[in-house]
Amino acid sequence: MSKRSHSIHAGIFAMLCVGLMYFLHHLPVNQLFIDPFSEAIKQHDIMDIAISKFRNHNKTHLFDNRIFVVNSGLTNREKLAQTINLLNEKGAQSIGLDILIDTFYQTKADTLLKEAIQKASTKIILGYTLNKDFNNQTPSINLNTHPFFSAGIANGYVNLATNDGFSVRAFVPTIEIEKKLNLAFSTHLVSKVDTSIIPILKNRKHTSEWINFRRVQPGPRSMEFPINSGKASHYMLLDIDKFLADSALYDSTFLKNKIVLIGFCGETENSFSMNDRYFTPLNEQYTGRSLPDMYGIMIHANIISMLLDKDFIEDIPSSIIYFLGFLIFFINYLTFKRIIKKYNFMQRIFIRLFQIFEFVILFTLAILLLVFWSWKLSFFFIATAIILSYELYEIYERKLDDLIERGISKLITKKSKY
Repeated sequence: MSKRSHSIHAGIFAMLCVGLMYFLHHLPVNQLFIDPFSEAIKQHDIMDIAISKFRNHNKTHLFDNRIFVVNSGLTNREKLAQTINLLNEKGAQSIGLDILIDTFYQTKADTLLKEAIQKASTKIILGYTLNKDFNNQTPSINLNTHPFFSAGIANGYVNLATNDGFSVRAFVPTIEIEKKLNLAFSTHLVSKVDTSIIPILKNRKHTSEWINFRRVQPGPRSMEFPINSGKASHYMLLDIDKFLADSALYDSTFLKNKIVLIGFCGETENSFSMNDRYFTPLNEQYTGRSLPDMYGIMIHANIISMLLDKDFIEDIPSSIIYFLGFLIFFINYLTFKRIIKKYNFMQRIFIRLFQIFEFVILFTLAILLLVFWSWKLSFFFIATAIILSYELYEIYERKLDDLIERGISKLITKKSKY
């Protein structure tokens, strides 16, 4: 077989393999029986390794002075009212209450909280939840703040996009419910400060956005492996009691233009609670993880920082991914052919070594793209192409090679007659 014929076969092989992978990817049924890797790695992503291991989280410029977080601890409505009043008086630009006050007890504390929320009505955003997986096409409101407190007040959904209920890598910035555009909690808070964010998100036309995690969870009990062994702290975080006790220290310049988040970060300043805590790509133990590393309110803080900086992660287009898949199959076909011809008895060893080398090179490329340029390569597709290339090559050689060779010969013969 000539070199030209090898190239023709490599091209046909690559097209057939990419077509097969495209077909399997778009099957409308559960393809786990054909795709044994998906279930094994669904809780892992290239982001986990790139962000936790290859980014320097101790750079001083990462501290975000635009965001201030108040740990509500165990919810005390009177303290919440005092905190909201204080933030409003001291000039906070935007206040996010990531606490569902869904019951009304008709107490003095309830009245005080309602009055505080009403006074800060132009600044405050309340949270609510949707009773949906974000793949569901019929979302509806699940839990929200009681109308006694929320009448006339803007709100945003606090749901975070997870594939297992615990690992957070993305969020849905906006969603349409009954032909009305609903904003995520973080999106709504940023829109109070930067009105350009909604048009920017609409123009991006992404159903969900990857969260470009750069800032580590602060707090006294979080400065340890696997959460924050580098002892970095990128947001100012104060317990609600300490904030109220030191209120005289915070003048209008301290809170001016700040987004203030009020939410749960442990029952007390020194507690290490597992409530409302998630795994993120910042978790230093990205495999076999046991301790979730970030409270929900701090994930919202990371999202807000990302939106304020317009620091988005861009997906490499699927057309480029399929082209890379084509190149992998094309190159591997020619390489396997050469290895088998040259190393007849040790062909499998050299083929597997080549695949490992190829995997390392492309894995390194995916890491570099994400760490330095915030471009996310769908490495699962690439890895699958590398892993299956030899098995598909054997099928092609045994079942299709002769058939296609005869077809090529007939085509060449017909052309030569003309």
